[in-house]
Amino acid sequence: ILPRNLRLNTAEEVFEEDVDYQVVQIQKIKEEILPDTIVSRHAGTVEYLQSRYGQDLPVLSGNLEPEEVKGKIVIGTLPPHLAAEAEGYIPVRIKDFDYSRDGDLQGDQLQERLVVDSPIKVTVS
Repeated sequence: ILPRNLRLNTAEEVFEEDVDYQVVQIQKIKEEILPDTIVSRHAGTVEYLQSRYGQDLPVLSGNLEPEEVKGKIVIGTLPPHLAAEAEGYIPVRIKDFDYSRDGDLQGDQLQERLVVDSPIKVTVS
């Protein structure tokens, strides 16, 4: 875990800094699971996921607390520490994403490049 604006240029500097670390373990979930919650700030992604998995799926957006995803099967985008709180996590990403040109994909462009990955269980220690 690197403090903001920390610059380390050599392995020796990393060792001397004695930074904290966490281990993130990812395990594939072998059985098929369906999401019960969508997490995304992107309206087009939410629309696509609701059309695919159900219009009644609740949507969480913004700065989430661990309690909001705890024990749920979440589809969307989560950082590791929140994904670890979920019962299962189905990551969603944009193939070949480049923020400078893909910041607001919509419609057919979004659907062509949106990738729903296999479900996983995340553990952070």
